[in-house]
Amino acid sequence: MLTGRGTVVADDPALDVRLEPGELGLERAPRQPGVAIVDTHLRTPPGARLFRHHEQVRIFAAQADGAAADALRAAGAEIVALPADEHGIEPAALFAALGERQVNEVHVEAGPTLCGRLLASGYIDELLLYMAPQLLGDTARGLFAMGPLQSMDERVRLHIRDLRHVGQDLCIRALPIVDRER
Repeated sequence: MLTGRGTVVADDPALDVRLEPGELGLERAPRQPGVAIVDTHLRTPPGARLFRHHEQVRIFAAQADGAAADALRAAGAEIVALPADEHGIEPAALFAALGERQVNEVHVEAGPTLCGRLLASGYIDELLLYMAPQLLGDTARGLFAMGPLQSMDERVRLHIRDLRHVGQDLCIRALPIVDRER
């Protein structure tokens, strides 16, 4: 599971699997996912709930030393220093570091900043979008921070692969359509 520091601060998620044996046909308790946080400036709170639910949490930051790094290590984090630019940790470096750690599948549960950066960088190959039957108005947070479009040619087109109900919500499985001509 990959998330951003903003999501950890705003939601304090556990990022764990809560299914019990017998649910969804499981014979035994599911394996808990590894957790990684993109936190350029090491502002993740050491008391965040996910440290209590996971043996190890990796934090990808622009630097791996200092008092904040020490406090996060004491909470159980591995701090990995990666190159950053004005927008944060470079996605290519992030996925290279994950690959070096034998991580070949990444599920992102993050806010619009990280999701937008990954989408714009071409690192998202499938989207699972959950839609609740609620309207939040035009001041609600978006899914992807992408900046304003100058023209419709800049839009991200999606190919919907599956649409199903999950309780009252909809789950939309979609693939970004890569426009090779741009």
